[in-house]
Amino acid sequence: MFKGLIPGLKEHLLEPSTSEDELQIICEMIQKSILGAQSDDTKGLKAPIIDWIAPNNQALGPTLLHNIKNNHSFHHYQKDELFCPTG
Repeated sequence: MFKGLIPGLKEHLLEPSTSEDELQIICEMIQKSILGAQSDDTKGLKAPIIDWIAPNNQALGPTLLHNIKNNHSFHHYQKDELFCPTG
């Protein structure tokens, strides 16, 4: 996947002169990029999901705000219905 994003990466990784420290740094940078992308994806979904579960654009009770994480747990009536619709 990263081969196309970082030209020459494969060759550099397989080169005998590449030290273990360099390999460790490269792996850490790739891992940091992956985690950052996942965080961006998750952050971008929060507001649309809140809008989607709100019945007819009404306020949810208790209120779920787009920019506050405190109340974004699984313990919310409308969200519980989506995660376990038979319960």
